[in-house]
Amino acid sequence: MSSNPFASVEYQKMATEAGKIVRGWLEASRDVPEDKAAAQLAGVLKDPHGLEFTVGFVDEVIRPEDDAAAGKNLGRLAPIVPKFLPPHLRAAVRAGGVVAPKMPWPTIPVARKAMRDMVGHLIVDARDEKLGPAIKHLTAGGNKLNINLLGEAVLGNEEAERRLRETERILRRDDVDYVSIKVSAVSGPHSPWSFDAVVDRAVERLTPLYEYAAQAGTQKFINMDMEEYKDLDMTIEVFTRILAQPHLKLLGLHCHVGSQVFGEDVYQRTLDIMVPFLAQHYSEICILDVMEMEHSLSELAEVSDYTQVLILCDADTFAEQETAAVFTEGKKK
Repeated sequence: MSSNPFASVEYQKMATEAGKIVRGWLEASRDVPEDKAAAQLAGVLKDPHGLEFTVGFVDEVIRPEDDAAAGKNLGRLAPIVPKFLPPHLRAAVRAGGVVAPKMPWPTIPVARKAMRDMVGHLIVDARDEKLGPAIKHLTAGGNKLNINLLGEAVLGNEEAERRLRETERILRRDDVDYVSIKVSAVSGPHSPWSFDAVVDRAVERLTPLYEYAAQAGTQKFINMDMEEYKDLDMTIEVFTRILAQPHLKLLGLHCHVGSQVFGEDVYQRTLDIMVPFLAQHYSEICILDVMEMEHSLSELAEVSDYTQVLILCDADTFAEQETAAVFTEGKKK
């Protein structure tokens, strides 16, 4: 017997199905014209230093308002410029890395424009006069948007306040119903040993955002996400503390276990976290396993008594046409 759990028939079947899906995507993409900027960025990210260079360039060259600081950062990043870039661009980055620390202007403005040209198809200008047309274009085909402000590293209290203020500004727009925000983005610099103090401050800062969403005339969804696993406990504590406040009523909740899952224990931990939390807000939690329902839903419960239902099924079951019938007819004998 193999000691590798992923060698089981079930996992092999999942891998085969995943391969079919990906091949379908690749086949469909053949008919989509290639975007030169996107192809160039993809090539950059394949380089061993590509991700480090790209993230560093965005956070340390584009974002800083001080051109002198950006120039020093460009000088540090220039030696790891990805080899995929065309020779003239590599030469320009290396030259800029030598010149920018001593002459940040006009070197840094030129460097920023070059990077914006490369990643412009991935980023939307968040200024009101630019954001509206972009949202209209992106949602024209029925797409739903999760808007997240660019930038991961918050290096000071002023930036933390700005990030929160800008997130609320965007959420208040009539054409926005979904934003993401990280606890780390509003907590500013802090000691890793000051867990309780950071949580208290984050709850204080984020509560008004949830209060606005609760009283808004239209549905507003706030996704509290995290960039690093080390922030999990802090994020959960902040989230549960905010919603434990008596003047905020929980109407709906979506918990997404991310794609970087390497073991089944993460699902058990998710249940260990979510079930006690839900128990604080609901007097009764009903879980339906659609594959084990012997009767129709209307025979099992008075549907009008419930506003939400937790349904358990795997992806294959969810995709089957028969699944919808289960809710009205029950499991077929």
